[in-house]
Amino acid sequence: MYLSIKVKIFLGISILILCSVILFRVMNTGIDSTYESASQARHFTEHGSVMHEIEYLTAEGHLWFEERMSGDTTNDVNECYNRWEKSSKYCEILARGGEISNRTIIAIENQQVKSKLLIASDALKELVRLGKLRFAALSTKVKAIGDDSDQKFDAKYEQAIDALDEAEAMQQKAITEITTAAAEKYNESHSQAVITLSVISVIGVLLMIQLYFSVLRPISQLAKTTDIVSAGNYDAEISYRSKDELGKLAEGFRTMLAGISASQLKINMSERYLKENVHRILVEMELFAAGDLTVELVHDKDDDIGRLCKGFTLAVEKICDTMVRVAETVETTASASAQIAANSMQISTGASIQAEQAGNVAAAVEEMTSNIIE
Repeated sequence: MYLSIKVKIFLGISILILCSVILFRVMNTGIDSTYESASQARHFTEHGSVMHEIEYLTAEGHLWFEERMSGDTTNDVNECYNRWEKSSKYCEILARGGEISNRTIIAIENQQVKSKLLIASDALKELVRLGKLRFAALSTKVKAIGDDSDQKFDAKYEQAIDALDEAEAMQQKAITEITTAAAEKYNESHSQAVITLSVISVIGVLLMIQLYFSVLRPISQLAKTTDIVSAGNYDAEISYRSKDELGKLAEGFRTMLAGISASQLKINMSERYLKENVHRILVEMELFAAGDLTVELVHDKDDDIGRLCKGFTLAVEKICDTMVRVAETVETTASASAQIAANSMQISTGASIQAEQAGNVAAAVEEMTSNIIE
């Protein structure tokens, strides 16, 4: 299928742009996925930190409370209650969202984790109530909540700790899943980016090869041919043949070279033809100048040279005819001059005779005159 150079370059650039857009989209997806995973991991880290703090406050409050119940008055029992109440409040904040120490806590989305945190919150509230009853019973030496008060208190504590442990385990599992998913998305995006870059590189190489063979090499060949032609060699060959714009240019260049070569051949033949005939005419003219009136220029073409040769021959013939007529006139003039000279001699002789006769007549007249006188 015929495609012009413009179309080829346009298609190549379009494909490169399309691949670049795909690469940008893949990288942008990977970045968004990484950012989302990092954001979730940051929230999970904050959640985990709060969970650790809840466990620490709960355990610390339980330890202080047991020490206080054992008779150690170092720690105030209200501090134990405050820690459990704070832990309960933190559990509710993790489940519903809120602020802890000027930090905005996003609510946990996992419903199971929420459920465990609310269970822990309720258990901690109940732990505060049971703790207060136990401490009051200790102060009054009365079993205020029955004989199994210690077991109920410990059960609530264990319930709160177990719920917190399960919530933390679920949260850690979620973090692991998110990290794994993020790694998979990163690997997928990386693979897609590598494939897209490979495709772009291959297309770029193919486009450069096509550009070299379709544009650069033909242009270089045309430039070399132009140098050869400018040096006077019109037999240069252009091997590039195509239906594109450069192919048409090369074909036009070949046609131009053929025309120039034919014109140059005609010029060379005309120069040789003119040189040969001018030399022949000069030779005949030198002979004519030397006095040879028999020179004749014969030419079989009716061109300027032929007309010149014909005119020269006609001029020589006319000059010869004129010379013949001049010679005849000179000969006639010489004959007439001789006749005139002869006639002049005869006239001179007749004049002498007449003079003599006139003298004789005069003498006779004189004698007659003398005779008469006498």
